[in-house]
Amino acid sequence: MHQIDQDLEGQDPEEPTEKPDITNVPWSVNDALLGVILLIPFSLVSMGSIFLFGFVVSLIASIYWFGFAHSFTTGIAVSSELKTIALGAATFISGIGLVWALGIKRRRGSLANLGVTNFKFLVDVPLAILGEILIFIGISTYAFVLNLFNANMPKQPVEALFGSSYLSLFLAVIFVAILAPIGEEVFFRGFVYTAFRRQWGVAVAVVASSGLFAVFHIVPLLYVPMFIIGVILAMLFEHRGSLVPNILLHGLNNFLALVVVYGQVIN
Repeated sequence: MHQIDQDLEGQDPEEPTEKPDITNVPWSVNDALLGVILLIPFSLVSMGSIFLFGFVVSLIASIYWFGFAHSFTTGIAVSSELKTIALGAATFISGIGLVWALGIKRRRGSLANLGVTNFKFLVDVPLAILGEILIFIGISTYAFVLNLFNANMPKQPVEALFGSSYLSLFLAVIFVAILAPIGEEVFFRGFVYTAFRRQWGVAVAVVASSGLFAVFHIVPLLYVPMFIIGVILAMLFEHRGSLVPNILLHGLNNFLALVVVYGQVIN
């Protein structure tokens, strides 16, 4: 009995037996699937609310500065910019909000469980660059295969969604190349991937989370490219155990895509 008391005295009751990390998350597959089910309606509500708020603000400002008659024309002119803000902000809010509600608050998870770690420049930046190279190789291979069947690589409707001005490009960089990748990586890799990994292992988690990531990009012709990107992001997350290089890579990929498209269409 005396020996047991000595052993207990040597232990810190506040110290957990295992450090929380991406291999030991408290949320389950059911939590992740609930988040997946809620993601689209939550995103739509968030997007609609943001767009409505922005439209009302722009309309009020237009009425104040230019008068009532000119207000509707001004409102229509800025609709592309409002869509950019609404889409990027809604993606960020939905991803972060659902993970906080279902993973952090409901299951008492931690930022470490999500893979939120310190930024290591000499590790994370090279990994992001390597990931972008792999994405380029993967997408180029897909385009080559399509060409064998006389099909063209599908293009994302960037101009139709975000407009074609310098202001559109600036807003797209902020909301599509910075905020949106944070929300998507926290949700699809930090939350969904880790839950699938806990239940089914790495291979299934990579394929399943990447498939969901692709489907949620809505445009069917982009499913394969988005799946390829999702697989590379999931493998990077598994290798590093951190969302930092994932967010860097995701943001870099979106930024390069915007630069290429806007280089052709900007006024």
